[in-house]
Amino acid sequence: MGRGRILYINIWNACNLSCCHCFNHEGKTAGTLLDKEAVISITARARSFFGMETVQLSGGEPVQRHDFFEIADLLLEHGFRVLLQTNGILSEGHMKKLLRYSGRNIELIVSLDGLGTHDLLRGEGNAEKVIANLEILSRYFIIRVNTMLTSKIEWAEIESVALLAQQFNLSLAFNPVCPCGRAGRNLLMPVRQYFDWMYRLETLRESGITIRKGFDLLNNRLVETENCPVRKGAAIHIAADGSVYPCGFLSGIVSCRTGSADNTEFETLENALRQLSSTKLPDFCSECGYYLNSRCHGGCPARIYALNGTWNMPDFYCLADYEKQLKQS
Repeated sequence: MGRGRILYINIWNACNLSCCHCFNHEGKTAGTLLDKEAVISITARARSFFGMETVQLSGGEPVQRHDFFEIADLLLEHGFRVLLQTNGILSEGHMKKLLRYSGRNIELIVSLDGLGTHDLLRGEGNAEKVIANLEILSRYFIIRVNTMLTSKIEWAEIESVALLAQQFNLSLAFNPVCPCGRAGRNLLMPVRQYFDWMYRLETLRESGITIRKGFDLLNNRLVETENCPVRKGAAIHIAADGSVYPCGFLSGIVSCRTGSADNTEFETLENALRQLSSTKLPDFCSECGYYLNSRCHGGCPARIYALNGTWNMPDFYCLADYEKQLKQS
């Protein structure tokens, strides 16, 4: 694993929402909590071994944790860049505390899954609350909005989120839902719609918005973006109980657990993650021209495993299958 990678830490499982597409089965109960001392110890050891300088804090809802701001202070004092992944439903008190971090090395990743769809997935009235908080927070922080692509969302909502990004100077990321945790297969966006939208999202980039998505256009052809750290064996995700997984979507799946960050050397964890990543390319992909020509990198391992219980299957969003269907239609 190269230096400068991001360490993902789920600091606890409790959340102020119960979203129907949560991959972690999070809810309003206290759940598991990775204590403050463990968080600081893990990040210090990760820095020593990897030269890692960025920590992404997630949950549950991290800000709801009683000592979240103490953890953030300690990480910043130790020179880390902090990424806070939040659902954006923040109380007035939490907003006031968060605004004190303006100008410090902390960036926000905020969920906004459309407008009406957001409320359908996360609870009535929540989209309005998130947008109101984004308007304030965007004046003080670098913010990326994550929008989950599901079978429920409409293109008009994507355009509305893009308008907000322009208005508040936000970057955007569009990711298909992973059918694990509470999210069922019924929430997967249809294959043809998903790839059609990968083309359509390019039009939003023309307006100057920074957008991350699963496929980009190169010479008018879709090419999978090589940003899956699991495929590269380049990610460490620490669950709230200290267990280590290659990806947050895989947390809780015993066969994907590679050890415990509390009592395992990071060199051992790195070797385990590399070994795990080497098994994830399906046989189907290794002989596919799209993979051999670097148009596809094998898709999302977490989505493949969640749907099939094995790594050795093509991704639900298989570019080769999609383009084959286009030729036949």
